[in-house]
Amino acid sequence: MNKLITALLLTAILVSCKKTSTEDENYYTLAATVVDFDASTPIAAAKVYVIAYIGGAPLDSALSDVNGKVAFSFKKEGPYKFLTPVKNNYINPMNTVPAHLNYDNRTEFLYLARPSYVNVTVHKTGTYLPSDSMNVQVTGDYAPPPIFQNPGYRLLFKDKAEAPDKIFNLQSAYGRVMGSFFFGASKLHFTTEIIRNGAVISTQKDSTSLIQFSIKNYTLNY
Repeated sequence: MNKLITALLLTAILVSCKKTSTEDENYYTLAATVVDFDASTPIAAAKVYVIAYIGGAPLDSALSDVNGKVAFSFKKEGPYKFLTPVKNNYINPMNTVPAHLNYDNRTEFLYLARPSYVNVTVHKTGTYLPSDSMNVQVTGDYAPPPIFQNPGYRLLFKDKAEAPDKIFNLQSAYGRVMGSFFFGASKLHFTTEIIRNGAVISTQKDSTSLIQFSIKNYTLNY
């Protein structure tokens, strides 16, 4: 009788082990540590989203633990997935998607940066026709969403050239070199175009340096 019970127990354990192994083969793990971009220390309680590469839809989310760590398990099906972190008073300085084969187990670092701020006042100093218009483009600032952000110039605003002053509160990650790449920014760059009768009649380039973790007031005259 004892031998029968032992045989049944061994059979149950083997079946259980076999099932777990099969299940593990059908799943893969996405793991990460959320790190402060400047201090290189772990960040707890950051919300990490799992994003589908096709469609950009969040599929899951979790908070990083006291060591900045988070992990997800997914069945080996569906589109490529990547992780992006979010936390109040932080911004994402690195808009990259890691190059890995789909369904591979991955462990990566996700960075969040404390922002630097620039309050930009756009101020008219020239004389323009009532029909003249203008557009201002900017690069180097952080513009949500943090996924697939175009690293080039983006349109800040369009208006009549004779319009009153406008104020924009911009933020950016103060840049640093990591490996052979530079992430974040050391300056904000602006391009101002004056448009008359559908044609650009003047183009002006301006820039201002960031003050790390601080607020800078800057006037963009045109």
